[in-house]
Amino acid sequence: MVTPGFPKNEEDTTCIPALQVFVKSLKKSDVKLTVISLHYPYHSNEYRWNGIRVLPLNGKNSRFKKRFLLKTKLQRCLTEIHTIEPISIIHSFWLQEASVWSLSWAKKSGIPVIASAMGQEVLVENTFLKKLKACPPDQIICLSQFHQQQLFASSGLKSEVIGFGVEDLSAYKQEKTIDLIGVGNLIPIKNYAYFIDVCCALKQITPVFKAEIIGIGSQLNMLQQLIEANELMGNITLLGERPYEETLNHMARAKVLLHPSRFEGYGMIFGEALALQTHIASFPVGIAEELQLENYLTGEPQADALLIEELLNKQVPDSVVDAIDQKMQLLLDVYANPRKR
Repeated sequence: MVTPGFPKNEEDTTCIPALQVFVKSLKKSDVKLTVISLHYPYHSNEYRWNGIRVLPLNGKNSRFKKRFLLKTKLQRCLTEIHTIEPISIIHSFWLQEASVWSLSWAKKSGIPVIASAMGQEVLVENTFLKKLKACPPDQIICLSQFHQQQLFASSGLKSEVIGFGVEDLSAYKQEKTIDLIGVGNLIPIKNYAYFIDVCCALKQITPVFKAEIIGIGSQLNMLQQLIEANELMGNITLLGERPYEETLNHMARAKVLLHPSRFEGYGMIFGEALALQTHIASFPVGIAEELQLENYLTGEPQADALLIEELLNKQVPDSVVDAIDQKMQLLLDVYANPRKR
């Protein structure tokens, strides 16, 4: 497996949680796995993560000149592994350098490469898509139909849809004491300023409510200023970054997930919300589009505040689990029979 980043230890639960769930499930399937991580963690010492061998290359998101050295380092690492114990398949993550460099090495020896799109790199701004279009991997995996459609529109590349799924979250069941929750990176595309806009409108309808936002990012200070400017300090709390298990506990206590992101490749948070009996209010992105929710966010705060009020007054939904084990079987079938796209 080749990825830009991987958790530095077993306590590093905030580093790509979806990938962590995926790798744990893959290990349970008796796949012999070595993870090569290009940039993070910031050291070059081999270590074990939940019993899995991890080889960090310490790229540290380096500048262009050092990128060439990192490519060489990756390909030397693959050669050393393959010499000792032949590689049967490479699974790369993100349709960027991890996939392009892995493919460059693998095509010389005929080893199949499966490449997973993980987020916004399916959009036309990703210059690596041109290289992958010229020499595509044996199979490309997208995380949702929305994701697949975006990739095809950007590049003409065809793909298989296999999402991540979630683990059994029944142990997290809690009393619903939080009205609204938002979870995600506090960056422009995640659109958390709109979360606050909706809360402003909601306060005109329901003055007393409790909302939480979990996450960090470049817009943290701006969002705090918006909360204060709109006198929502008694309604919205910014909790910053929280360990994955603590985040799930907060989600389990929430009645409604308000997810204002304008783009999601998958949206693992949707699967977690379904499993934790939390209503979803989102735009039709990632798997939210496939869930066929009764209503989606409209982008108009007053209308969306009414949707939130309706969801807050509904009964707690039944738990629906999109099990990771079922997704893993689909992936194992791809590993056994990768087909050229």
